[in-house]
Amino acid sequence: MTKKPKLRKWLSLAIRSLLVVGLLTFLAQRGLLSLEGTKTAFFRWQYTLPAYGALALTAFLGIVRWRVLLNAQGIRLSLRRVSELAMVGIFFNIALPGAISGDVIKAFYVAKDAPGKRAYSLSSILFDRVVGVSALALVSFSAILLSGHQPWMGTLMNSLRSIVLLASVAVLAFYVLLLTVKESRDPIFRYLDSKQKNGKLQQSLFRIYHGIRSYHDERSAVFLSLSISFLIHLLVTFTCIEFTYALGDTQLHPLALAIIVPLGLFFTALPVMPAGVGTGHAAFLALYSLLGSQRGADVFNLYLIFQIAIGVVGGFVYLRFKGNQSTEQFLEEVQYS
Repeated sequence: MTKKPKLRKWLSLAIRSLLVVGLLTFLAQRGLLSLEGTKTAFFRWQYTLPAYGALALTAFLGIVRWRVLLNAQGIRLSLRRVSELAMVGIFFNIALPGAISGDVIKAFYVAKDAPGKRAYSLSSILFDRVVGVSALALVSFSAILLSGHQPWMGTLMNSLRSIVLLASVAVLAFYVLLLTVKESRDPIFRYLDSKQKNGKLQQSLFRIYHGIRSYHDERSAVFLSLSISFLIHLLVTFTCIEFTYALGDTQLHPLALAIIVPLGLFFTALPVMPAGVGTGHAAFLALYSLLGSQRGADVFNLYLIFQIAIGVVGGFVYLRFKGNQSTEQFLEEVQYS
């Protein structure tokens, strides 16, 4: 890698870091982000213990989901090995934002464990992300169906309801297209294929979609992984409800929170900063304000504590099994492989 691309990556990271620091400082000065409030809520164990227990379960379910998708691609790894790779991926996503993705690390190791399966390992990781994000819309939509005409469903919440409905329809349409339409008849596949000659971006988009299409004949794996994702996001929603009550906003209806929490989690998936720092704070603050609460950023802080803790554990896992190869040599090998 030449010096200029490296410089651009670290310059981009520096700019994003400054923006996030500025945002967090602004929120703190306005009283919309309180470290003292977060600390107090953290020690309200009647809420936080069940919440962090649920988050620990989501971490395990995420590992099981990826293993299901790996098995569907003919990559048979033990649950322990998949757990190690998943934890290492989380560590690199947090430790080296903008420099190298944890997904690349996972694909690199899977390719070593299963020679000749690199494309399939990338497909499993990519589809793991897809089912994770798509289940967010389904959880939020389910909460809307159960909520009926609650008093808190005002004009703004009704607008959110329309957005969630459209997103859910798009998710369902995507899975119908994936599972029922052959590759040769898929309009998206044919369009992206025709645009490959226009540049590297178009080629990348085609390869990404082609990887997703590899699950066309793996219906049971798709349904199982989507079901696991739905359960994961239900548990995360429960977690955020508990955090909200730990912060004192016990008047907020659980179904109202079940609508907005998945939307907030969607913004944390945007690759701005590790673990959704900044984007997650802003998204949760804005969504919670629709319910008359100013504690959205603090709720995300409590969620972030667990994400960072998992990343630290992943760092220890990486140090334990990487062997004698230095980190610098390892990253060099990943980047050029």
